[in-house]
Amino acid sequence: MFSKSTLLHLRIPFSYFLLPVYLFSLSSAPNFTEKGLLWVFLILHFLLYPASNSYNSYFDKDEKSIGGLKNPPPVNKGLYYLALLFDALAIGLGWLMISFTFAVMLLIYGLVSKAYSHPAIRLKKYPIGGWLVAGIFQGFFTFIMCYVGINKFPIEMRRVVGDIRSITFTFFYD
Repeated sequence: MFSKSTLLHLRIPFSYFLLPVYLFSLSSAPNFTEKGLLWVFLILHFLLYPASNSYNSYFDKDEKSIGGLKNPPPVNKGLYYLALLFDALAIGLGWLMISFTFAVMLLIYGLVSKAYSHPAIRLKKYPIGGWLVAGIFQGFFTFIMCYVGINKFPIEMRRVVGDIRSITFTFFYD
């Protein structure tokens, strides 16, 4: 299950390309704690994103450069099970260490990520739809998920929208 090939397909270094979304969410966090910062970071970058990467690798069976791997090694069934294990750990730790709301959002992200790659649905085969789903879930949804996790309170859309508006106006008009 934990072969070198499997560990390479987690593409943990590639997960840091999504770090700006976490940092952007942190920049608007009015109520963060060190514990929340740490746990959200660890869960996203060492469990959720690697689970998504490895699940995608398992079904794509890429042979050309992908996400930081110049020559991806062949995949095996252990990669599939490790992806599911990482998802389960992310959701469980999200619930235990952050909140139920955060855990549900991790579950939703994981399901959409799987729908993107799984042959039965394979959202990535639809160019515009796949691009929109990836952009929305790796961007806006992840921003909201981080916001909820870092601040450790349930979603209050009015407040989130107000924070986004404040950041946008400050960025563009100051």
